[in-house]
Amino acid sequence: ITLKKRGLILFTARLGTYNQNSRYLFEEFVSADPKNFEYYYLLRDRNEHKRLSQIYKDRILYAHSLNGFVHIIRAQTIAVTHGSRDVSPFYSPKPGKILQLWHAVSFKKLGFLDKKLSFWQRLRLKSETRGYGHFISSSEIEQYALSCCYRISPEKILVTGYPRNDQLVNKQKDETLFAEHPYLGSK
Repeated sequence: ITLKKRGLILFTARLGTYNQNSRYLFEEFVSADPKNFEYYYLLRDRNEHKRLSQIYKDRILYAHSLNGFVHIIRAQTIAVTHGSRDVSPFYSPKPGKILQLWHAVSFKKLGFLDKKLSFWQRLRLKSETRGYGHFISSSEIEQYALSCCYRISPEKILVTGYPRNDQLVNKQKDETLFAEHPYLGSK
């Protein structure tokens, strides 16, 4: 029997790739190296696993290995960008285990607001969202939009901004950018 390990966080993105908000939040963890968390990036591509293992050493896990499987089972939180299928096509999370980092700001009808979803797609979506402990969003407006889309309490949607966007904005912070676009200074 493997027990859930408090403070164990896995990061992964669409189809187990190394990109989007999961990548940038993982890199923030690597930079800060918080001692109260054990964190890893989970990949489904063997070549990418080999490449990133040279950079991040033992912080990279291959999803299709016994070690990857054990970490998936034991993780307290798994941060994803699209859904539980980022971990594996067969993964079904326990309630509250998923941190949905999202991959874009939501401006379209998503989730339960999409009237084109079939009965079976709605059933799958309901099952998927049960695994979500929290979402992140970029604003209070998006917080409430996501709450409506996924029928999740607004308190479970954290207004943090997106790690990828934060990195892009921080790289571009200079006098010229803010002179041309003063509204960015408040972001």
